[in-house]
Amino acid sequence: MMDKNKIKIVENSPKAEDYLHLRESLSWNTYSLSDTKIALSNNLYSVSIYYEYEIIGMGRVVGDGRLCFYIQDIMVKPDYQHKGIGTLILNNIIEYLKNTATKEAYIGLMSKKGKEEFYENFGFIKRPNDIMGNGMVIPHFESKK
Repeated sequence: MMDKNKIKIVENSPKAEDYLHLRESLSWNTYSLSDTKIALSNNLYSVSIYYEYEIIGMGRVVGDGRLCFYIQDIMVKPDYQHKGIGTLILNNIIEYLKNTATKEAYIGLMSKKGKEEFYENFGFIKRPNDIMGNGMVIPHFESKK
């Protein structure tokens, strides 16, 4: 059983190494350390959750800081899933957005398949719907860098 007194919430970007370790623990694709450092330095907001001294989860927000916000990388290590850590992360992100975003701001995210219900509990809706089309991505972007 997890001792809730040993949970620490830190509102800043985790070290790039910790971010990559979280991604690896979830079998998500990883990036170079240098690219990860640049990406994390451009967060609008991030929250990391530590249990004792180990990072066990995080989430971040990217965007323009006023009108458009995108929730990214909600990650919880497998051994700590279904224990309220994801909810803790998203609650901190929602609080940041309430204090930062305009009333009309766009707040979006792309859910992992099968995780949509988690986000629906926070008021997110699926696309497509009667108002909005499908969310879309470029799956294999060919960068010149």
